[in-house]
This record gives sequence, C-alpha cells and structure tokens, in this order.
Amino acid sequence: MKLNQKINPVGIDIPIQDLQTKLHDDLIATWGITSAQYYCYGRVYINPLKEGLSFETYEGSGEYIDVLPGDSIPARSFFVWEESAYDEKYTAEIGIIFFVNVSVLKSSIAHRADEEVRKDVHDILRKEPFGFKISRLVTGINNVFPEYRKLKYDDMQPYHVFKFITELKYQI
Repeated sequence: MKLNQKINPVGIDIPIQDLQTKLHDDLIATWGITSAQYYCYGRVYINPLKEGLSFETYEGSGEYIDVLPGDSIPARSFFVWEESAYDEKYTAEIGIIFFVNVSVLKSSIAHRADEEVRKDVHDILRKEPFGFKISRLVTGINNVFPEYRKLKYDDMQPYHVFKFITELKYQI
C-alpha cells in the first residue's frame, strides 16, 4: 500500500490530501489495480541536484525519497505547488502529475491507451473536487518535467506522463 499522507495536515495540504485520497480510491477501482500498484503521493518538494531537480516526499527523520518512476509500479501520482497569490483567499496553482504504464492500466485495449487513462483522471477532476478547478493539461515528459534531471524513461509505450494544472482557492 502506498498512499503517502501527512498526519494532521493544515492549510493547502488539507484539500490536497482530500483529493489525493479520492484519486487513490477511485483510480484503483477504475483501473482494476491494487493499492500496491499505485503510489499516490501528496504534495512533494522540488529539491535541487547537480543534474537538475528532484521531486521528493519527506519520509521523516530527515529522509526524503524521490517519487519518480520505478519500473515495477504501474501508476504514480503527486502534487506540485506551481505558484500562488493572495487576495481575500489564497489561490494556488497546483500540478497533479501522473506517470503510468498504460499497458497495465488498460490491458484490454490493443492501441496506446493514453487518452483513456487521462480521461479517467479528468472524469474525477472535472467535478472540481475539494475546490480543484482544471486550468490545462500538459503532456510529454519534456513538458511535464522541463527542468528535471535526465530521465531514463520516455513518453512512449508503455509509459505515459501527464499533468493537470489546477487552480485551488484555500484558507490557512
């Protein structure tokens, strides 16, 4: 099981964790996979490396782990705080990034099922759960991770990477 969550989240992490749980539960049911096959992370930290950036989650005791792909996990997702502003409420641009193996998630489909996988996520997000409103969709590994270190993965069968950019109004 890999539903990586904070204990007692506050501020922006409350709606993120609510959506994280919904995505996890709905997508494992939709894709017919187990919780062990979907690593669903909350908000990650973008940390600098010599080769670029690393997307990491804090595991406690000063330990961070990289959330990017491993060959054996068919689906990974995580949230990235893109930018924010303050008016009467806080407004944040939140990226929700997915790295998936479409052959595992849509094994009954003979063609590359990238559009079907994105539609599954879109169907959850289009209802604006917990205040997340879709702004745009980004596809292609170089567009999703433009400043990241060189990845050994690409956006070719069976892998697919995409990001929904959302707008979230929240309170601290």
